[in-house]
Amino acid sequence: RDIVLTRDDTSLRSLAQQVQGERDEYDAAERQLEAMFKEDANTLPRELELFNQARSMKAAAWPLTDQVMALGLAGQTEEATRLVQGEAKAAQAAWTDKLGELVRLEEEISAEAVQEAGTAYTQG
Repeated sequence: RDIVLTRDDTSLRSLAQQVQGERDEYDAAERQLEAMFKEDANTLPRELELFNQARSMKAAAWPLTDQVMALGLAGQTEEATRLVQGEAKAAQAAWTDKLGELVRLEEEISAEAVQEAGTAYTQG
């Protein structure tokens, strides 16, 4: 979104580098979460399903972000704005909604584990 609001080349390039840095961090965290899910025998099928859906949605959203950045860097602000407000926004929203769904599931699993641990402690 910021790429369509920025006009000078230095700031545009800085934003593009920032996006790439954030992607690198996200990819590292995604790999770590995937490894954790694979190693944990208690990982639920629903967790893997949501994780894989989010990964697929990311794969759909990032190329659109690339297009927005390319258009912005080329000075094609109107085209970049249309893409941001349309297809890119929808893809990003679907992806973040799916991540939110995964977060809510993890919160439920954690709450259940806390309750079970409390029950075991009071009975033990």
